[in-house]
Amino acid sequence: LEFVFKIDEDYAESDWWDPDRRWLKAGTLEVALQSLIRFRVLSSARLFSDAYKVSEEEILLACDDDAYLLKNKTLSLNDRNDVSLKDDSEMFEHFCMEKTQIDSKTEVLKSEFKKDLLIFGGFEQTIFNFLENTFTSLLGYTPLEEFCVFNRHLAFRTWSRWDNVLYLARLPDLEELFEIHNDGVPIIKKSLEKVKHTEEKPFYNFSADSISDLQQIFRKRQFEVLTFRAWKASMKKALYESDYDRFVFWAFNGIFEWLS
Repeated sequence: LEFVFKIDEDYAESDWWDPDRRWLKAGTLEVALQSLIRFRVLSSARLFSDAYKVSEEEILLACDDDAYLLKNKTLSLNDRNDVSLKDDSEMFEHFCMEKTQIDSKTEVLKSEFKKDLLIFGGFEQTIFNFLENTFTSLLGYTPLEEFCVFNRHLAFRTWSRWDNVLYLARLPDLEELFEIHNDGVPIIKKSLEKVKHTEEKPFYNFSADSISDLQQIFRKRQFEVLTFRAWKASMKKALYESDYDRFVFWAFNGIFEWLS
């Protein structure tokens, strides 16, 4: 029994022990955020302008002429410590953390309100702890915080800018979309039925070319790969978005894809 008890105790004290499925939830949420939130658009004035049809000058004015818009590590650190931008639970944790730093001489109470910097994997966690201690001793802080599992996208927590940017894009006027039917029920305006997708005035996120034949899709993709059209398009898109990591990836992947 003593042996079994010690095994259970070692399990519970290990970093990877996940009784509340926190690691699984963090991974699932990360995938959901990547699919729903356009992080690259939120960190580029040009891409934000293209996506939401707002002038770059207006966007930069709302973000203090910061070309990275909502992604700013320095501002994020200030906003995360700004009590006026916190909700009730965050304010509670903030004041509790301040009190433990003043009154407590032990690390036990501090750990209750301070989130550990965790990396998935034992070997990776060991390397990270070494780098964290090195940076902390040299700089007084660690620049690796945003690479941790529960601290992703810290640079986007610039709460003081979000309200200024979120409502820049033009919102649709309901009176332009709906009209009142004879029975008093609002319906979509019949005049909108005449609006069609054209090359002069295209619909956003709409493609007139709908291909349902899988063989036709395959042949089209094969043609684009063999003629390097897909490679050129991917390289051009990466350069336009200033995504140089993806540019280097496609420089090699396009050739490998063509050879395969």
